[in-house]
Amino acid sequence: MRPTGWRGALGEAYTEWTRRDRSAHLGVEALYSNLDPNQIMRDAEETVRQNAESVVNRSRRTVVHQGTKAVEWEFTWTAGAAGDTPWVTPGTRYREVRRAVAIGDTAYILSWTATEAQWLRNRGLMRQVISSFTVGA
Repeated sequence: MRPTGWRGALGEAYTEWTRRDRSAHLGVEALYSNLDPNQIMRDAEETVRQNAESVVNRSRRTVVHQGTKAVEWEFTWTAGAAGDTPWVTPGTRYREVRRAVAIGDTAYILSWTATEAQWLRNRGLMRQVISSFTVGA
């Protein structure tokens, strides 16, 4: 499931959708990995801290995603002036949920990001979209 009316883009191992007003973003990344979801998320956190400002952990927990163990990390961050994320607005505060799911030798990182001002409005949709993710769908 993808949010209706969002713009999509497809890369080699990454698919993303962005709200037309750029206030929210959904990403799905597939990567070859034999790491467990906890290590995948620790690596992701390290990358976020290098590219964003004022990163604050909100929660990190183990969840079950369609019968498979996954790790979910919720955090807030501020977009810097020279980030590697083209859809963000520098200086804007974002809230994000990332979920790492490892299936065989492939890991999937699902990410849902919204401006803090839009977070509560988009939270229900975020849960619905992330929970609906299936491999090959």
